[in-house]
Amino acid sequence: ANLFRALGFVAKIAILRLKGAVRKNGKKPISMPTQEWEEPKLPQELFGGCTRIMWGFWDKGEDSLPGIGKIALQSWKTRNPLWSVVIVSDHNFKSYVSSSDIPSTFESLKVQHRSDLIRVAVLKRYGGAYLDVTTPLFQGFDKIWDESSFGVAFQEFGENGNTYATNNII
Repeated sequence: ANLFRALGFVAKIAILRLKGAVRKNGKKPISMPTQEWEEPKLPQELFGGCTRIMWGFWDKGEDSLPGIGKIALQSWKTRNPLWSVVIVSDHNFKSYVSSSDIPSTFESLKVQHRSDLIRVAVLKRYGGAYLDVTTPLFQGFDKIWDESSFGVAFQEFGENGNTYATNNII
């Protein structure tokens, strides 16, 4: 229940961003007909039912990660050897996301908005942890994963009495 409530929070942020999404040229995205594709494989087929999956999104794909992204990705794999690591991109997202999970304007959205939608869709379908690809890890997730009694964690920060949540690690 907590997982879906938190994912709903992230989804609401993504939806709010979509409603106000404006391209650099000042125009709202044009709605395009949703292109349907074959449904992604079930979690059991892809990951054997395991939810120890680290997700990231880089629009141009893993091979195009900048230096910090490559360092971060290597830290994920080194610190979490029992986890599957998946970098979703504009080229492979259809292997993990259903066409019904994203809006018809998806391909015209800014990369940040596409990433938000992919984030929610893969976590809802497969579970796991989502990290921004430029977030290096200094410890593994196994202890947190095994001891956690809740489904989702947000990093919190704040100033002047205000608390904000950031979703670079979910």
